[in-house]
Amino acid sequence: MFLVFLLPIYVVLVIGYGLIMPDSFKKNLNYKLGSYGYTYTRLKEVKEKENIDILILGSSHAYRGYDTSFFEYQGYKIMNLGTSAQTPLQTKLLVDRYLDVLNPKLVIYDVYPDSFSSDGLESGLDIISNDYNCFDSFKMVCKINHVKSYNLFFYTSFRDLMKMNSNFEEKKSKNDKYVKGGYVEKNLSFFNLKKFKSNQKHLVWNQKQLVAFEHIVSKIKGKKIELMLVQAPVTSVFYENQKDNEVFDSKMKFYEPSYINFNISNDLNDTLDFYDAHHLNKNGIIKFNNKILPLVLNKLKK
Repeated sequence: MFLVFLLPIYVVLVIGYGLIMPDSFKKNLNYKLGSYGYTYTRLKEVKEKENIDILILGSSHAYRGYDTSFFEYQGYKIMNLGTSAQTPLQTKLLVDRYLDVLNPKLVIYDVYPDSFSSDGLESGLDIISNDYNCFDSFKMVCKINHVKSYNLFFYTSFRDLMKMNSNFEEKKSKNDKYVKGGYVEKNLSFFNLKKFKSNQKHLVWNQKQLVAFEHIVSKIKGKKIELMLVQAPVTSVFYENQKDNEVFDSKMKFYEPSYINFNISNDLNDTLDFYDAHHLNKNGIIKFNNKILPLVLNKLKK
């Protein structure tokens, strides 16, 4: 009974705190409207899309690694719904929210091993801040189960209700360019191999992420949509520093036999084709997208 009494007081206090206090005092209220990676612009654009050919899902490897203009030049309608640090918990939310309207013929799901061990807090805060919130959002918040996610959900829900962001326009970044369809093009830069520090660790599966992943795969296949599970290339020093690579590959192949790990027989150059240890630069993206295109064509023919 005390908790029932406390909940509305807690919600009112969180909303008031968010509206009144300066950002420097909001350590447990991380509101990221228009945050890094153009999430707001991407989630605004997706609401204008329907009946596309290709849908891309995943973390920053997705929205920074698959150039939507490249695929559109081939004649395909495409939407990239990758977001920073996206885990299966957030992918599930986006799939449940947008898959039916987008109605893609093919889904490319870029799977990153670290996302399966994450609690999903970083990406959860990003999406709660930059998209509308509903009961499905709250279910994701409960799965994350962190005070920051609860605080932000109630605060942003109030802002949505009051339409406080109706005139918001996301600022352009000096180093990043948003490309129609959800891709973010970064100014050409190169990975400094000398600054790489080894930090080997085993992959620890987060059961909540695995359950969400199973839901995503099942839903896509249940709608007779072609699915590609892909692990985008990273630098060789970063990949070799990861433990349990074969275990991860085996797990992905269990869900989708045609899963492809582009780090096997990777011919990309660590310094010339990447801007950091695990993100492709413009040079690498051209090579990678040209490699994946024939596989996309083959899937679409089916």
